[in-house]
Amino acid sequence: SNVLPDRLYRLFYETSATLCCFVSKDTHTKHREKPELKLEHGNAFQALGQFNPTRDLTKDRIVRHLVWNRKSDPSSFISAFNHIDHARRRADFHYRQSQRIGQRVSVAEIDSTGLIAATVHRTIKETTRIFRDGKLKSKTEKSRDIQIPIWVRENARPSDHSPITKKQLIASGADIWLSITELRHSDLRIGYGKGHDYEWLAGGSIPSTRILRVMPYDGRTLHERPGSPGSGFVKSLDSPLPWTFDWEAKMWQL
Repeated sequence: SNVLPDRLYRLFYETSATLCCFVSKDTHTKHREKPELKLEHGNAFQALGQFNPTRDLTKDRIVRHLVWNRKSDPSSFISAFNHIDHARRRADFHYRQSQRIGQRVSVAEIDSTGLIAATVHRTIKETTRIFRDGKLKSKTEKSRDIQIPIWVRENARPSDHSPITKKQLIASGADIWLSITELRHSDLRIGYGKGHDYEWLAGGSIPSTRILRVMPYDGRTLHERPGSPGSGFVKSLDSPLPWTFDWEAKMWQL
């Protein structure tokens, strides 16, 4: 499919609502519904909610994630963008406009090599309620079979190319991705008012092995490589503290 980009880009900053190995642990988000929350070894990024394909590959859970300022019922997804320009624009938004100010802003480049298209087949139950004068008059339930487009690492696919079960998918440890553009045209019918067409969602976590580089945003410029002009010493320009970016550690340091 030509929907899959060569790279994906995750924008993050010191108080992002996602655990991350590229920020100091004292800034890791905490949630009362998840007191045991801890970044697991091998994860570059980790959602607040634990990803469960049966529960989370539903319209309600996906739309829940797209309401980004909601605090209750934590999301099990992580957002990324299909082009660096979208991440750069979002970095500037969080540094200069968002109510949640970020002054240690970075963009992680994610390798999409090895992701293959797959389809989840499931049956959902839909309930229709009819009210009259504020009172429930009737309720009908019906089931329908749906197909959900996803992307998984090829190591999740059985060697004989047979259909993969939920148990096999979880056991493979493969990361799972969804394209908002594809979901809009799928049986889930995600509306155009939810999310962005250039947005992708990772289910639960993004492995550290998929991160190609981390790029700092100083408040004006996204520095893509340490060797580029002006990128040898990168300072957060508006921060009252002298935060500088450590290219080797891939994080901001004092």
